[in-house]
Amino acid sequence: QWGVYYRKDIFDKLNIAEPKTWDELLAACGTLKDAGVTPFTIGTKFLWTAAGVFDYINLRTNGYEVHNALTAGEIKYTDDRIKATFANWAEKIDKCTPVKNH
Repeated sequence: QWGVYYRKDIFDKLNIAEPKTWDELLAACGTLKDAGVTPFTIGTKFLWTAAGVFDYINLRTNGYEVHNALTAGEIKYTDDRIKATFANWAEKIDKCTPVKNH
């Protein structure tokens, strides 16, 4: 199971509501960054964790059937739906800058 964990104490201190949508998540990242808090961390010493983030974003961008078709080799990473996943991931990295040197 994949999920996003957050520090409720920091959200409370900065008066951020738990994000329910992609846009709310990106807005929360802006508030966190403005307060000097790095919004995300991901341990990528072992690359499977980055692959998990891709899976998480792709499932929410395209749904279960498209994700399974991709992992079964039925559609390519150059498919426009998968390009949309990479665009969403790039937006998250841009607006929710992760911890460096993790």
